[in-house]
Amino acid sequence: MGHSREDLSAIYLKRMPLELKTRVNLAIGIALVALAGMGWLSLSESHNLTEADRWVSHTHAVLDSDASFRSHLSEAGIARRLFLQGDTKQADVYKVAANASLADFHALRYLTADNPEQQKRIDRLEPLLQKRLALLEKSIAAHKLRANDQALQNDLTNQSIALVAELAEQTREFENVERELLNQRSNQAEDGARRTSRDALVLSLSVFCFVMIATVALNRELSRRKRHEQAIAEQKSLLQSILDTCSDAIVVADESGKLILRNPAALRMHTDLVDRVGEDVPRKLGFYRPDETTLFAYQDLPLPAR
Repeated sequence: MGHSREDLSAIYLKRMPLELKTRVNLAIGIALVALAGMGWLSLSESHNLTEADRWVSHTHAVLDSDASFRSHLSEAGIARRLFLQGDTKQADVYKVAANASLADFHALRYLTADNPEQQKRIDRLEPLLQKRLALLEKSIAAHKLRANDQALQNDLTNQSIALVAELAEQTREFENVERELLNQRSNQAEDGARRTSRDALVLSLSVFCFVMIATVALNRELSRRKRHEQAIAEQKSLLQSILDTCSDAIVVADESGKLILRNPAALRMHTDLVDRVGEDVPRKLGFYRPDETTLFAYQDLPLPAR
């Protein structure tokens, strides 16, 4: 006996969950790969943004040290002038300002170690700084020895004028380079922030779209499956009604010989029918060979739905 319509429907129902599971797993796999890719891009952009912010902060630190250096060097010059005017306490003020300017200068050298061009400017600034401080110290020391030696002080002042101008030019060039770097790095940081925001938006939209698409696809598949199950239930109900109203005895066994279906006519005609095909079944059911006298061997009965 071949497969009945009910058997084919049952086979289809058994296959459907596997097909649905495969589709869902495939969709989830694709989504995870896409999300992993977007996550990696977002992480990379975040790293770049952090690095850009670090360089912006670094350039601010350089500019702050440069401003502090120029301020302390200016304070040293002011302290020398006030000392010459009779304020003896300014000698100590000068020492503090001179030491602070040296500390700022060393900080600038350390902070610009990554920039060879700025290091060259630092190298050009160093002898100018040393000479400027030396002139200031010489002026203060000379005033302590001979307070009225105006000619010497004028000579030292004249030497300082050209030196201060050169120092100002070199520090201005140094500062301009750092400000240009700050502008470039700030733009890079802003671009990185925009890219990070864009990637976050794309990632969020991708997740939303995937959820929506997956939900729609899953609902469509479930609806299709429900329609098939309903159709199968209707077919089964129709088949059952046919079996129930059929006057002929209908018996179906599985491959192991166990009876899996007996319609009411079979039960009425053979109330003593056992649950498994055995030697007595051909006789009870009247299964004869074409000669209509020889019973089928129970092993040859066409009962199983193979």
